[in-house]
Amino acid sequence: MNYFIEHLSEYFGLFYIPFLGVIISDFFIIFIKDRNKKTFYRTRLFFGTIFVISLAILVLFLKLQFSGNLNEENIIQYGLNDINLGFFIIFFATILIENFKLHFIWLILGFIIFICLFFLLGKEVIRCIKYLHLRNKKIKALKLQKAIIDKKIAIKEELEKEEFKKYEKQRLALDLTIKEKVDEAFKNKSLPIFEDEEKEEGEEL
Repeated sequence: MNYFIEHLSEYFGLFYIPFLGVIISDFFIIFIKDRNKKTFYRTRLFFGTIFVISLAILVLFLKLQFSGNLNEENIIQYGLNDINLGFFIIFFATILIENFKLHFIWLILGFIIFICLFFLLGKEVIRCIKYLHLRNKKIKALKLQKAIIDKKIAIKEELEKEEFKKYEKQRLALDLTIKEKVDEAFKNKSLPIFEDEEKEEGEEL
């Protein structure tokens, strides 16, 4: 068992425990009956592994690039002895540095990492976008509903103001009419009080 772990550590370096996790996870995926779920988990497992390898190579290259020591010899020396990435990752790193120019390496690694992230997080991102879209639609609908209600309230208040103004005009007109009739009655002495006074004067006579 120790011999097996030592060899895993040599080939996969500090990633040998995650690699064991990948092997064990793939073993359990075999027992999933649903074909879609099996494909989903295996896809995530595959792109997760590629993502970790690409990210490790990118970090290694950036570290050596900033120190001005990015070459095959330093990749092997630093990658194996200093940070222990293992032979597997260093093998791919040396293939890249031998066959591609540096700016192509950045593009290749960036593209691979982007694709991996798309397959790893794409479903969650799409779900998040849909949620935000529905949320925005609900907010717009609520704002529209509130605007309609506010408009109805404003129209109702305006109508009530107009009705109140009409009522005030009618009341003032009625008061003015009553006042004019009372004044006219006073002038003509046609109110009942004047009739009573005339009766009292007649009785006294």
